[in-house]
Amino acid sequence: MSEIEIHCKHSKLEDIASLVPHPQNPNKHPDKQIALLAKIIRHSGWRSPIVVSKRSGFIVSGHGRLEAAKLLNVQTVPIDVQDFKTEAEEFAHLVADNRIAELSGLSDDKLTELLSGLSETDLDMELTGFDGDELAKLLEMNHEEVEGSEKFSEAIAESNNYVVLVFKNDLDWLSAQSHFDLETVTAKRQNGKPWSKGIGRVVDGASYLTKITK
Repeated sequence: MSEIEIHCKHSKLEDIASLVPHPQNPNKHPDKQIALLAKIIRHSGWRSPIVVSKRSGFIVSGHGRLEAAKLLNVQTVPIDVQDFKTEAEEFAHLVADNRIAELSGLSDDKLTELLSGLSETDLDMELTGFDGDELAKLLEMNHEEVEGSEKFSEAIAESNNYVVLVFKNDLDWLSAQSHFDLETVTAKRQNGKPWSKGIGRVVDGASYLTKITK
């Protein structure tokens, strides 16, 4: 197949036959991951180079990208040749490359919001890095009911009047809680996981007016 477009900074293009995986590489890449990575690279191009140590000549970052390149049957890949003063520094980078990513976390709410929006486009959703089953579970979570102190109805009673107050920072919200004697409510999804979005509730307006006008 034709070569993949390159969008990342790199030192040079290198024949994949000359690249040597690091013999101490502790990171394992299952076939499913490589296939998905290859699909993303084929669609989006090279967004990150394979990093090679100038000191040893071994790959220190990008073993998965190398395997994906083989699957894509490309001859050359972008590499970034970097200096490492000692073998210890090289080993540390080799381990940290994947470990730092493992320590990061995803916001379920933001993630499902983004995925829901993308699902309404014609984009191949596997380009997000999630397979079909994972996407179905995440999108389903976005529609689960939230337990709060009072549930909103789609049809608001016409005989009542409403004012909605939105608090975009914790300081204002805590002040409102104190002023109006609001109890803290911890909302949860049906599966028991915490829900980080705000909690809506309906309260008696007359009692609020009494507090305000005192």
